[in-house]
Amino acid sequence: MCIRHAVPTIDVLKIDAEGWESAVLAGGDWRRYRPRMVIAEAIRPNSTAPAWLDWEPILLDNGYLFACFDGINRYFLRQEDSALLSQLATPVNYLDVYVRYELLHRELELKKAREELEELRQRLADIAQPPSESRRR
Repeated sequence: MCIRHAVPTIDVLKIDAEGWESAVLAGGDWRRYRPRMVIAEAIRPNSTAPAWLDWEPILLDNGYLFACFDGINRYFLRQEDSALLSQLATPVNYLDVYVRYELLHRELELKKAREELEELRQRLADIAQPPSESRRR
């Protein structure tokens, strides 16, 4: 599949195969295709039981470095990008000051609605103004 569909550089590969992560990783050509980051679901489906012991050696043996665990996924960087490892030392958290997409989307919708309302108010004000002396003649 990668031969037909892969881009020259794969930045992130996310694997969530509901317990089949080991088979997916075992089928990868890690010498030819080297995603910068691999994120794999690391717990057994519908549990908190670790599953990475089955597949983590595949990534480590192919030149990937463990970066972090967020409670569900394990993050790995290829050795070529080891300088970025410190950026992933802690998972996403409140101190990153990120905004969830849903909230951002709603804020953008609200901004657009306010702009449209202001435009309508201006049109209404223009219509409500009595004609000027020059326009009456």
